Amino acid sequence: MNEFKVSSDRVFPVGEIGSMEDSLKRIGEKVGCSVRVSPHVGRHTFATLALSKGMPLETLQKVLGHKTIISTQVYAELINPKIGEDTDRMREKIGGMFRLAN
Repeated sequence: MNEFKVSSDRVFPVGEIGSMEDSLKRIGEKVGCSVRVSPHVGRHTFATLALSKGMPLETLQKVLGHKTIISTQVYAELINPKIGEDTDRMREKIGGMFRLAN
């Protein structure tokens, strides 16, 4: 594997080896990460950790740029099964009245 140069003013060496995804993949390999690291995995990890540490769902919605809270609820369902159950129950009650994203 070719070594990549890390500029002192950058966190990730983007530009030296190509895209952000390539950079993250190489960093993951270098540190022995068993999961393929990607921008999507990083975003998902951030969202899950933020909720588990107490960030309100509405705040996370804004941080992630989701237009509706329903998109953000996916992360809440992962860390708290009760939230998932409540969300499913609400979908059953109002699903016919509103078009909900899955």
